[in-house]
Amino acid sequence: MRTRALAVVCALAACVLALAASAVAAKPAVTTIPIDETNIINCGGYQLEESVQGTITIRSFSQDGELVREITAYSLVHTFTNPDTGESVRTPDVGIDFVRFEEDGSFTVAIIGIVGRITIPGEGLVVADLGRIVLFFESPDDEEPDVVFDAGKHVDLSAAICEALAP
Repeated sequence: MRTRALAVVCALAACVLALAASAVAAKPAVTTIPIDETNIINCGGYQLEESVQGTITIRSFSQDGELVREITAYSLVHTFTNPDTGESVRTPDVGIDFVRFEEDGSFTVAIIGIVGRITIPGEGLVVADLGRIVLFFESPDDEEPDVVFDAGKHVDLSAAICEALAP
């Protein structure tokens, strides 16, 4: 699922791509990254398999050869499966991250959309991480950004998914 760390990694990766683009561009540099991967999630005494498919599209805007902002659009689906029980849950990961870079090296990331949502037939919405959160990073090395704005439901989806698929 989209995380603050992933947002920063995508922003920094796009930064490198944008700097390789022309010095002054009227249009944004657009990079589309197809995603088709499988990960292992450690839930303490057991593991889950996570399958992620979709795309991430990064639009990088430069001014006078300097990267000034990026818009990253997520269109992903995560499927979590417990290989011991065969049970699984799916969640969309859709939305947009807006990144604004400042001359001093700081940047702001606005994460907007559905980072994850799990519904169960007959129960409805069980857990969700959605809405808008704005983070301020003092530098690319800042691992604890300041939360500037927070609206919506924000939960630890990994813990909820581990609980939902526990044997």
